[in-house]
Amino acid sequence: MAESITHINPKMFIWAREVSGTTEIEAIDKFGKEKLYGWENGTVFPTYAELKVIGKYYRKPIAVFFFPEPPNMKDIPASCRTFPIEERGVFDRSLTKMVDWARSMQINLFELNGGVNNVTRKITDITFDTSDLSSVAKQLRTLMNIDISKQKSFRTRDEAFEQWRHCFFELGVYVFKNSFSGNDVSGFCIYDKEFPVICINNGLAHSRQIFTLFHEMYHLICATSGVDLLDDDTLISQVDRFDISVELACNKFAGTFLVPDDDFAKVSRGKAFNDTAIQRWADLYSVSRDVILYKLYEKDRITFDTLIEKRREYTEDYFRKFQVDESGKKKGGGNYYSTQAAYKGRQYLELAYRRYYEKKISLPQLSQYLNMKVHNVKELASQKGWGAV
Repeated sequence: MAESITHINPKMFIWAREVSGTTEIEAIDKFGKEKLYGWENGTVFPTYAELKVIGKYYRKPIAVFFFPEPPNMKDIPASCRTFPIEERGVFDRSLTKMVDWARSMQINLFELNGGVNNVTRKITDITFDTSDLSSVAKQLRTLMNIDISKQKSFRTRDEAFEQWRHCFFELGVYVFKNSFSGNDVSGFCIYDKEFPVICINNGLAHSRQIFTLFHEMYHLICATSGVDLLDDDTLISQVDRFDISVELACNKFAGTFLVPDDDFAKVSRGKAFNDTAIQRWADLYSVSRDVILYKLYEKDRITFDTLIEKRREYTEDYFRKFQVDESGKKKGGGNYYSTQAAYKGRQYLELAYRRYYEKKISLPQLSQYLNMKVHNVKELASQKGWGAV
């Protein structure tokens, strides 16, 4: 019979469960009530084999369970101080897993850059007058050196996203993507003075991804971490109970930046709005029809009821059109290497490979930084034309 490991502080089991975003019910379903309560109360101890299972499920290394006390880690949900506390329940197990992944990428950035973000201008070092969103939008557009005419020249929303992504990089912000388990969260950001990061839900339409980029950018400008919910009605319904001014300001800022009031006034002046016009304007600015709807509502050109009605009609605009087979599973997973490039971004990939070619990291380390097998690391370099690995 395997021997139980008795020299573990029971608090470590509680800590690991809570920081992983796992509810007590989920843990009971996985381990059983008797074992879970025994481990967390210190009346029962796991075997080494059980500890490996616990560590894998909570996404924590086995060594951490032998700490005398739980480590002091930054609480991302708590740092989203503009988020109503009741709504912080959105940080479930799946989203917490995404946050853990983004944190690991942030740590990678520290290590690969020697702890220093060497961009010429960091967004976290720049002062903005947040009392005037239009002023912030103009200042940011100047910093990015992309005027409205250049924005309108983007041929596709995919191209627009990558252009904005590179602009963010030049301001010290790395943008990552991942496949979230649900579509209720569009993305989030983790504020850090040196290496702020944004993570985008790749399961949504590029138009929504672009909107989320600028929603999260405003969080970083305000020096906060944040989450962008796909359905903002939840937050709007709490406006009388909570101070959600920053969350609403993030949405308004995204719309203000992407569709400047003065330019939209010129484009839409004297023109009747209908579905065709809304789509044309959305294509012009590389945004969703929803953003145009809000702009029309802000300018009192449509009623609130019309806004809500049209939003329901346009819901499908947020989601990619995936082919689904009879079992309900998505067909095809796309090209593995294209997916890795989209998720991690050209800027991060080039950084990691550059450190390898400079002989500052080994091939196994490069594999770890990219979270890819060695043979895939070699193949990706070959496909990108970066030379032998």
